[in-house]
Amino acid sequence: MLTSKQRAYLRSLANCLEPIFQVGKGGVNPNQLRQISDALEKRELIKIHVLENSLLDARTVCNEVADSIGAEPVQVIGKKFVIYKESVQYKTIDLKDADLSDTAKAKKAEAAKKATAKAKKKVVKPNYSKKSSENKKNHSKSAGNNRNTFRTRRSK
Repeated sequence: MLTSKQRAYLRSLANCLEPIFQVGKGGVNPNQLRQISDALEKRELIKIHVLENSLLDARTVCNEVADSIGAEPVQVIGKKFVIYKESVQYKTIDLKDADLSDTAKAKKAEAAKKATAKAKKKVVKPNYSKKSSENKKNHSKSAGNNRNTFRTRRSK
């Protein structure tokens, strides 16, 4: 059984989904149930459309499909409904994130970001050899000369 937060999380994920199955006036047959079950194993969340010429109501079809497959009905709007079933092999949706509040999600993401930044951070000691200090001195002298020549040319 899904909690209200989990259901809301699944509805937000299903918002951008397109229906991949259609139920006509013949209703739902065993072959179609097998295909829906296979699709749920791969995707975990699917949207189904009940056609206009169907004599069945979308809510009754949703309950019938969910009961026969062992899935959870998520949402019924108009002629479309969404069902969810946790996959055994292809698990992609984590419902534990749905139970967290927004602030807890932000703290969890920030902690993960800090952990990766800390792992990547390395202490690099600068190399102050005689050659590098000489190059710095020569560079600063040549930069000063260039500035003066630029100013004289500009003043002309």
